[in-house]
Amino acid sequence: MEFIEEEIIKILTLKPSECAYLDYKEVPYMTNKKHDFIKDVIAMLNSEEAYAKDKVIVIGVVDQNKYLKGIDIQQWTDDNIFQNWIDNIDPRPSIQTGTVEYEEKTFGYIFISKENIKRIYEVNKTVIGEKSDQASVKAGVYQGQAFTRQGSRNSILMQNEREEITKKKIRPDDKEYIAYRSVNTYNPMTKIKPIVVAALVGEWNENNTGDLSVIEEIYGGTYNLFIRDIRIFYESNKDNIELVDNRWKINNRLSLLQEIANEIYDEHIDGLFFNIQKIWGEVDPKYGLPSEQRYASSVYLKNEKKVYSNNIRRGLIEFMAIAGNNTELFVSCSRYKIENCIAKEITKIFTCNDWKVYASLSEELDLLAESNPETFLSELEKALRNKKSSFIDYLNQKETGISETKYGYQLGWTLAKLASYSEYFAKSCSVLFLLSEFRLDFLPTLVGIVLPWYPQTTAKPNVRIGMIKGLLAENIEVGWNLLMMLMPKKTTIGNPVQQAKYMKNNILPESVTNKEFWELTIAYIRIACTYAIGDCSKLLQFVDIIDDVPVEIFMEVIETFKKSTPILNNSEKEIIWNKIEDLITKHRKYSSSNWALPEEAIKVLEDLLIDYFPNDEYIQNKRMFRKEQYELVDRKDNWEEAEKGIFERQKEIIKIIYKEGGVEAVYQFNENIERVDIAGRCLAYIRLTAKESKSVIEKLESNILKKTEFVRGFILEIYYKNRVNLDKILNKINSEMVKIKVFAILPISEENINEVKNFSGEVQNFYWENIDIWGADKLSIEYFEFAVKKLNEVKRISKSIELIYYIGIHNKLKFDVLLIYNTLNLYVGHQNTDPVDAYKLGELIGRLQNECDDEETIVEIEWKYLNILDGDGEHTPKYLYRKLSTKPEFFMEILSVAFKARNEEKRNLTEQEKILASHCHKLLFSWKLVPGLLEDGSMDYTLLSYWFDTVSGVSKDKDRYGVAMTYFGHTLFHAPADKDRFFIDRKIAEILQNDIEGNIRSGYSTEAYNSRGVHWVDPTGSAEFMLEEAYNKKAEESEVNGYFRLGEMLRKISKSYHYEAIHNIEEEKQWSKES
Repeated sequence: MEFIEEEIIKILTLKPSECAYLDYKEVPYMTNKKHDFIKDVIAMLNSEEAYAKDKVIVIGVVDQNKYLKGIDIQQWTDDNIFQNWIDNIDPRPSIQTGTVEYEEKTFGYIFISKENIKRIYEVNKTVIGEKSDQASVKAGVYQGQAFTRQGSRNSILMQNEREEITKKKIRPDDKEYIAYRSVNTYNPMTKIKPIVVAALVGEWNENNTGDLSVIEEIYGGTYNLFIRDIRIFYESNKDNIELVDNRWKINNRLSLLQEIANEIYDEHIDGLFFNIQKIWGEVDPKYGLPSEQRYASSVYLKNEKKVYSNNIRRGLIEFMAIAGNNTELFVSCSRYKIENCIAKEITKIFTCNDWKVYASLSEELDLLAESNPETFLSELEKALRNKKSSFIDYLNQKETGISETKYGYQLGWTLAKLASYSEYFAKSCSVLFLLSEFRLDFLPTLVGIVLPWYPQTTAKPNVRIGMIKGLLAENIEVGWNLLMMLMPKKTTIGNPVQQAKYMKNNILPESVTNKEFWELTIAYIRIACTYAIGDCSKLLQFVDIIDDVPVEIFMEVIETFKKSTPILNNSEKEIIWNKIEDLITKHRKYSSSNWALPEEAIKVLEDLLIDYFPNDEYIQNKRMFRKEQYELVDRKDNWEEAEKGIFERQKEIIKIIYKEGGVEAVYQFNENIERVDIAGRCLAYIRLTAKESKSVIEKLESNILKKTEFVRGFILEIYYKNRVNLDKILNKINSEMVKIKVFAILPISEENINEVKNFSGEVQNFYWENIDIWGADKLSIEYFEFAVKKLNEVKRISKSIELIYYIGIHNKLKFDVLLIYNTLNLYVGHQNTDPVDAYKLGELIGRLQNECDDEETIVEIEWKYLNILDGDGEHTPKYLYRKLSTKPEFFMEILSVAFKARNEEKRNLTEQEKILASHCHKLLFSWKLVPGLLEDGSMDYTLLSYWFDTVSGVSKDKDRYGVAMTYFGHTLFHAPADKDRFFIDRKIAEILQNDIEGNIRSGYSTEAYNSRGVHWVDPTGSAEFMLEEAYNKKAEESEVNGYFRLGEMLRKISKSYHYEAIHNIEEEKQWSKES
């Protein structure tokens, strides 16, 4: 536990950003939020980015600005309860929970060990939380659900992601997923020529006229004549040829070609390759869009259609892969006909002058490589070495939008597959290395090929070692990065390469012997030793692996550092010395751990330090003021006690420096240390002369950060030791500006505010322009309100908002809520230049909603901040919703801005009109409050009738009746059940039944679908079948009660879920078949 708590302290000290293995929570998980806890833990466990890393959730930290808020220990959940919650995860992971004290605050943590590697982790029992006031359904996690985490965002783990994870090879003991596919054989053929054409083309789409013309050209007849025979063949051979949505595909194509290849002649091949060139030369229109629009090309280009389908392009290039690996089948073609045609086509592709061609072909590059690996590798290398090549342009392209995708990533998989063959290993690795020089994201693929513990090639170990040496000679920087990733424990996940589809079988070893593993590991380390000598940056990386190198080579690594001492300058030596000192401290601190270095190895490292700086006291002193103070702790004591001990040593160092050279000597020492603020604190414990103290504080006139940070530490330490002493020093300073800078450093307090009031107006403004809000928790309501107003006056609105959020709301001060109104009004227009976390703004609006008596004031603020108020979230525009549901004239005003009249001519809107319309549309789209529904859940039928009648009449007058009724229908989906337990209030049911035009029911149906939100696609269709059954039941209830139109609508919804279930099942079958 000491090690874990040490890590938490380190996190709280450094405040790193959230990522896949680190999450901050402001408040502890409560019992009604245990589903959130389960979701967060599963997401981290399944995260690819967090695999083989310890994962931590730190509670008590505000994630947006990393403010260390701390937690109320009374709200902390007992570990026994956490462990019970963990029982809802399968396989059950091992976690540890606890609290730590830091800076006089308590913080909670959830620690998930990197030893949890039994993926996939999923929910084994449905857990439902409490229903919130805003949400229409209860939140929860459901049996079988799995989640993952990318960066700082959790998401549902989709089926394809599950499959990718289960295929990964985990070192050392996890089982590898193996997929088998059955191979069917054909019955003897009776139809030849159309089948020959079908075998050559492989796939085509009848919706694309270009596909039909290609077939006619190769066939030498009309498509109608061709397809007549193919359909006859299809009726009796549905296992071997499939038809889906006018898309034809030959299955088991190699088997078919084995039977009919003797019917293929040179003229067929010539015609085929003539058309192949036409097809690969067609550019996908999406690549003509800006990069940020390409992901949504189906929306932007919905009316554009390619001449040739993706199907026929894939089918023709697949023929190249099949033919290139089975040339012996084509006995009727002239010798080398197939090989020459393929080689020429690959050469043409890699010499084209349009990057969009490569982008359009990206999914087929894999098959292209299989068709002729030698030519593919050779031409790819030429393209990469030609700096003006359009292929380089292709690699520099990316697709942005929801996420960023760099083009060409498929090449990594392709080259890894080729490198698995010993005959293509060297060329593939050199090309991959060339790619890595352009983009380092290709380097992990190369690492995966030559991993010592899980190599993905049949190339011999000595060949792999030689390859690494050769690549380092080509580019030492990229080669060094490659080498470091091959060091012990640096790469812990190995990905199996894709098996070639048509090349000869290549059986890779499932594992390697210990002898081979250690020989390769030691060989890679020896290569690294050669290149690290005298190179500071490389030696620093080498320090990170010292404690993982085999015993046999430990002394060779040490010798590398020794050989470097005459070459390095003193500054470089100091950096390395500090790094090794950190390593020694870590292993001394955890000497009882099984991973710690033995005493004799630590002694060798200590001797090495002497080679760098033999007993250099100045270097030792500098180390005490380094940025990472936690690295100085060399024992597993209480952190606070250890910190006190370190501070005592630091004070003694500054005392000695001062004794030897006075304040000037301390200034000089500051120039070479990182934590000058600590040096300033230490100086406060020395009895300085009045003149010296005054001169130190007057350093605030400097704009040099190091000097001001030093003075800051000095002032704060004096302030906390004895405020009177600080006042004495200030009395000797004449400059108002220096004095006000001192007050701007101190915590904001009533005493300090009163002192500031004595300064001139301009100087006071400087104070409010620079003061931070720490210490404000001790302000009375009067001073709190004064501080907010002063911050608003100097346009520091974001600080005002933080002050209101952290002090006013969290400390539950009973202040005037109009202060929130005024502050939020001032902040409008500053969101882009002075951003504030939307959650904080939402909390301020929530306080205004709860305590302000003037509804129109609240509506005004909700309207201005509508973009941050989420209809389904914690902060909603509930007064705007109430006004829509109680004031029909307001509803129509909003509707009329959002939508034009049905028969109104379309016109170009100004930017302001577009923004206003978008605002209105957002409000209407998120509105779910049924007109007439009261806060206690009962219905006011008088209000409902008045609203409905008024909107019906006015919307007809404004020619917006259809859209008005549709949005009304949206809200009715959220209507409560009737008192007699009928699933919906009967008055609402009558409105839906009597809706002759069907607009209200249409809105109800749309909301029914939308209410499901984002959901995991269930390949079994069970979720959809359950919804089908539920809506069928409601339909039957409706019909029994005479609401036959309502019943008909519900049956349509039910049927749609039935079709969706069938679709999901068929998609899963198709996916399984293809994989």
